[in-house]
Amino acid sequence: MNKNMQEKSLKNLRIGVCGVGMVGGALKNYFEKKGIKPLLYDKGKNLGSIKEVNQADIIFICVPTPFDKEKGFDLSFIEAACQNISGGKIVVIKSTVLPGTTEKLQKKYPQHKFLFNPEFLSEATADFDISFYYIINIAKSSGLLSIAKNC
Repeated sequence: MNKNMQEKSLKNLRIGVCGVGMVGGALKNYFEKKGIKPLLYDKGKNLGSIKEVNQADIIFICVPTPFDKEKGFDLSFIEAACQNISGGKIVVIKSTVLPGTTEKLQKKYPQHKFLFNPEFLSEATADFDISFYYIINIAKSSGLLSIAKNC
């Protein structure tokens, strides 16, 4: 991980977003309203590239995790994103996953620091919802603390 990471303010951090659907799109809009231009990648929308997103310090993964009653959540989109992230990044999972997923990803990809930041958005009001939340996350395995309050 970049040793200068702790010294950077949010405005100086390079933000990446993998998956620019409802959640990733609302996150993109939020950062842009704050004067931050995130690096974007969405394979399905032919938007940006993983190479561009790899220039980020923090990468938000906002990809689908389809649910099957017999198999549970399909994490293949998250896995594909993690496999393509180079270097040591802070990776924030915003996709719907079961408890323990972040810890499993941390063990599998120890070069990164994983956080889970669940989304509480309604599709009709996603841009508004993302602007007015307060969530504190602590990643058990990495010890990283994430506090988000309309910042």
